[in-house]
Amino acid sequence: MMKSTVIDSKYDIDPRDALISSQPINIEATSILIGESRIVVGGRWKDNVYDCFNDAPTCLMGWCFPWVQIAQTYEKVIGPRKMCRNILFTFLTFYFILFSTSNLYNRTSIIYYLYTYRIMAFFGNLYGLILLTTIRKGIRNYYSIPETTCKGCEDVCCSFWCPVCVSCQNARQIYGNTPDEGNSGCSCTSTGDPSPNEQIWLHERQPVRCGAYGPSDSI
Repeated sequence: MMKSTVIDSKYDIDPRDALISSQPINIEATSILIGESRIVVGGRWKDNVYDCFNDAPTCLMGWCFPWVQIAQTYEKVIGPRKMCRNILFTFLTFYFILFSTSNLYNRTSIIYYLYTYRIMAFFGNLYGLILLTTIRKGIRNYYSIPETTCKGCEDVCCSFWCPVCVSCQNARQIYGNTPDEGNSGCSCTSTGDPSPNEQIWLHERQPVRCGAYGPSDSI
């Protein structure tokens, strides 16, 4: 029989006890190691929204290529498959229009180009906000993570005020949950997984539902 160990927990509890006990077991765990596989426990974030440096690769990905990270996490969490390339195409379209209208206004000073630039910048930022909010809400639903602040609008508030930090937190939550994943979230696949053969789409899986958990102080 494989040995089960609770990781990052205040209590030495075999997770199988939660299945046979009639009483809820209060644990504060982020993952459980069973054999060689790591199972993510629902109920809380792995870390805080500002803990970007806990994972250097996803932090660099979020700061240097934020639209790629958003597109990959959106396909992985929300779907459908191949959505990543559609999102990237939309972002590139926004960028091309902004770049073109900015150059045209600088050369001609025609006010029409300035208005076009401002309008497209507004809708580009709105598009990114909607994607980030949707991803964060999808992750909370998948891992059964309750809102702890700004209840009812936590996802949109965090995504509006700290978009890059939220994107990095999203990536840390859904990548690196098995020992062989390596630098997941920094790969050239549509979901950010290490290779096309290892891609996982969370929206095609059942949400994580585990036991009773104490309150989380992370957002």
